[in-house]
Amino acid sequence: MSATLAPALSARERWAALPEGTRAELIDNQIIMSPSPTSFHQSIALTFASELRNFLKKRPGMGKAFIAPLDVEIAPDYILQPDVLYLSAAKQKYVGAYIQGTPDLVLEVLSPGNVHNDLVVKKNLYESHGVAEYWIVDPETQTVEVLYLAETGQYQIHQRAQSGRVESKLISGFGVELEELFFM
Repeated sequence: MSATLAPALSARERWAALPEGTRAELIDNQIIMSPSPTSFHQSIALTFASELRNFLKKRPGMGKAFIAPLDVEIAPDYILQPDVLYLSAAKQKYVGAYIQGTPDLVLEVLSPGNVHNDLVVKKNLYESHGVAEYWIVDPETQTVEVLYLAETGQYQIHQRAQSGRVESKLISGFGVELEELFFM
């Protein structure tokens, strides 16, 4: 009598079986686990998300902001959990139990263990899948860099600052004071 072996689960199936709230991303058929962020990381993400939400609240129908952990499937083998994301009104159809489509704006707060992932891997994914604006926040240097997707299909620097106000190129009138963003 021969034993029938169950087929091995795909990375997507293993990812889907993870407990709700698990900090994990699916990148190129690999599950990437992340530890919980630091309190400073969370303070930065919360401040940015609150500022964005308050801005959008005063402009009904403009779009919505979301925070991690929330799965964003930008392609079948790419499910990411950006720290903060924005979907314009035109992209609200992507919203379900998770986001299935490309956000308009993504913010990532760097952590010591994810610098390469955020500055290279995820940046390239966001760029190649059409995320129009990518904010990178470095808590260590207290620097914010805002990249926008140029007509060439590549990110260009819109603004880089360590003080003052940083403005969105995509969302007219929206910006954050760095003193507020880095307040702890």
